[in-house]
Amino acid sequence: MADLTANFDVAEFQRASDRPLTAADIPNARELARKAEVIRREMDGVRLFMSSFVRVGSEGQHGNGTAGDFEFEAGHFTQRTLYDRVSALARAGGIGPFGQLIFYPFSDDHLHISLGTKREILIASADEKHYEPPTPALVAQIPGSVVLTAGGLLLVGAAFILLQGKRL
Repeated sequence: MADLTANFDVAEFQRASDRPLTAADIPNARELARKAEVIRREMDGVRLFMSSFVRVGSEGQHGNGTAGDFEFEAGHFTQRTLYDRVSALARAGGIGPFGQLIFYPFSDDHLHISLGTKREILIASADEKHYEPPTPALVAQIPGSVVLTAGGLLLVGAAFILLQGKRL
């Protein structure tokens, strides 16, 4: 089968689908693969693979082949790092038009990308039944977030002063 991009081929999208892909599915697969390539570069080339494409019986975007779920090779960054870098890239227009970008940091850590122009960024709940726009409070709960209290800032400041003193 044909290559879609440098790192994605039709066979990978086929393995992630419930039915044989048709010629009509290829343009959507190619566009999703292009978006995934941009995200892969943003995440320092860490391997990204398709985990779900066309789903028979789905009434949503997976049912009509306009969405894909991607997973990264584990252990290279936190879910917070993924959220911060990819959402900033998307907001800046770096992945081009998209329908939805849904982060799943509380469950299986995959990233949902759909085609379209809505440009909606969402975070899924742990049970994957609710999707919310990112708020500072919700983003702070993403695994890998660092929360500094006033006491923590005081300790960081004291450590900085001590380190500066050793350089003199």
